[in-house]
Order: sequence, then C-alpha cells, then structure tokens
Amino acid sequence: MDAEALNHAYGTNGIITALSLATAPAVNWHQVSVDCEHWEQAIELMQRIAASALDLHLASLLEQPLLPRMPSWGGPAVSAHRLLLLVAPDGLNSLQRMAQSAGAILRDLGPEDLSGGNGLRELSWNHTTLHVRASEPGWTYLQMLLPQPEAPAMAALKQRWGDALLWHLELVRQQGCPRLAALPLVRWQGADQLNRLMDDCRAAGAVLFNPHVITVEDGGLGVIDADQVAAKQRFDPEGLLNPGKLRGWEERS
Repeated sequence: MDAEALNHAYGTNGIITALSLATAPAVNWHQVSVDCEHWEQAIELMQRIAASALDLHLASLLEQPLLPRMPSWGGPAVSAHRLLLLVAPDGLNSLQRMAQSAGAILRDLGPEDLSGGNGLRELSWNHTTLHVRASEPGWTYLQMLLPQPEAPAMAALKQRWGDALLWHLELVRQQGCPRLAALPLVRWQGADQLNRLMDDCRAAGAVLFNPHVITVEDGGLGVIDADQVAAKQRFDPEGLLNPGKLRGWEERS
C-alpha cells in the first residue's frame, strides 16, 4: 500500500491526500476508573482485563503521584493507583466483578461525551505528559515497550530512580497480543541523567522510542527503513519535505 511507508514517517516522505478506511460498528464507550491500592495489583488487573473478552477502546494506568497533577474529571485524587478505561456497555458488569475480585474500587463515570473535551481519553497517552508539564514544566517523559514480565523491570527501575520516575502505562496490541507500553514521567535532571535512565531501561529489556531526538529512525527502532526512503524518492525526489528528519534519506548512497 502506498500509505504504509508514509505512516509514522512524520511528513518526511509524502503527504496523504486521500485515504480509504474500513469502518466498524459505532460503540457508545463507557468511561470507568478503577483504583487499586497496590501497584502490582493494578498491573495484574490491567493484564487480566487485557486477556478477557471485554471490548476495550482504552486502558491506561497512572501511578498514584500523577493523580493530583491531572484534571479533576478523571475522579478525585486518592491514595491509590488508577486505571482509566473505555469499555463497551455490555462489559460493565464483568468489569465490576473483576475489580471486586481484585479488591479494587470501580467508578462508573458514564458514557463518553466527545463534545466536551474532558473525557478520559484526554488524560491518556501524551495528554498525561502535557497535563503534568502545564503546571510543572520540570518534567519530561520517555516512550517504551516494556519487557515481559513487566513488573520486575519496572520495580528495578523504580528502586534505582525513585520519585524521579512516575509510571504511566498504556495497553497496546502487538501482532494481536496484549502488551504494556510505558510513557513514564521523568524529572528533568539534565541530558546525562536522562541518557543513563534510557540505558537502564534498555538494560532491563525495554524497547525505547526516544522522543528527544530529531530523526524518525532514532525515535523509532534505530534502523533505516528502506521502504520509507523509497517512498521519499518517489513522492519527494527533491527532498523538500521536513529536511534532515529522515536519516535514511541523508545517508543514501
């Protein structure tokens, strides 16, 4: 497909002007928060939910210190870690039972209203980072796919970095299998410390997607994608689009 090589290339090798997408039945997603007293309990519940037959659109997990830094529409800041979920209405009863069996507290926040700009999806992914930085600009973030099992790696990193590392997890799928991605908040202590933290994450088995670099490749898997370069040759042979951001184009023979 022509568009595949342009996907996640950040405007370096072409511009998509028309796109055909398959549709799916519309779901009236329900917003749910689940508070867990212990971090390991929250991870386990998140993984149980991921492995279930629940129809999910979003599953985010915020470590407790992040809650006071979030807008109030996600629920009051409590002394617990919080799962944020968008689930199909027919899964609410099952989700309630799973939360109860885990000793967690579930709050049904009602159907999602996309017109208000204050839904749970506005507290997830990179929105989480933006909310924190809006009031405390001394924080930055990382992006990574966690190794399996996830808990030991996170515990080791937390032990070393303490409150300078606040966990924010997102449920993703890799080749159809549920995985945990992390976008942790990191207290800015200089470039050297950030690089040491990234080295520690890699040593723990995480796959880093470094958001602090310029090129597409270095912010991804670190390798040149020949299809991306070929697409640029086809659609942008003069190299006008986003110059300097596609390393494979700059290094082509």
